[in-house]
Amino acid sequence: MATNTNVTAPSPENLHLRRKRGCLSGCSIKLLVYFVVGCLLGLLINAVFSPWAFFMGGHFHPLAYWQGWGRMKSSTAGGYVLFVRIMPAPDSPPYQHSHMTGIGYLCTPRGEHFRLTLGADRPRHLGTNVIGKSLCIYMFYWPVWYPQFRSNRRPHLVMHGTWADSELIMDDDKALSHAFLADGTRYTGNNRNYTAGTEDVHFVLKEGSYSDFNSACPAKTP
Repeated sequence: MATNTNVTAPSPENLHLRRKRGCLSGCSIKLLVYFVVGCLLGLLINAVFSPWAFFMGGHFHPLAYWQGWGRMKSSTAGGYVLFVRIMPAPDSPPYQHSHMTGIGYLCTPRGEHFRLTLGADRPRHLGTNVIGKSLCIYMFYWPVWYPQFRSNRRPHLVMHGTWADSELIMDDDKALSHAFLADGTRYTGNNRNYTAGTEDVHFVLKEGSYSDFNSACPAKTP
């Protein structure tokens, strides 16, 4: 019995779709490989030049950063909540690495959220045991969308801290009372009746996640 061996050739449209899918799949795999290699290279560089970054907070982290959050109690406006993520600065000379970088978030008693760019300075030649070592953190407003077009970088915050077990013991150096009015409103620099506060706020940043911080923030005031 004769067998029908006719095979329908794929149309040019189907061939184009197959080639496109193959190209997209191949590109995705290459991008994934590049990403993994880049991450491993970054970890290797930190392991060589910044081994202390894996031990911030007094214990080992597989990734070279530390993050935590805490409540800042103001006697006038009430409670602020601060989140920080700190890591080695990639642009620092490898033989120094006294500078660090990161990101911060601050929510006010009014429920306003401020995204902050973060820098930090630590003692040079820091070993893997950071407990008891000092840290200076400075932050200013840095919104997600078009930050380069925002001329007002307030709030500015400069704070000093000391590493403890899984936490940072902090002093805000009157930063809150300079950055916010008594009702928790951000000081923009345009209020003629503004009087800088003198209150020092002592607080603790405990190791934790951004979701922990976000859950602790008060509801936004209408």
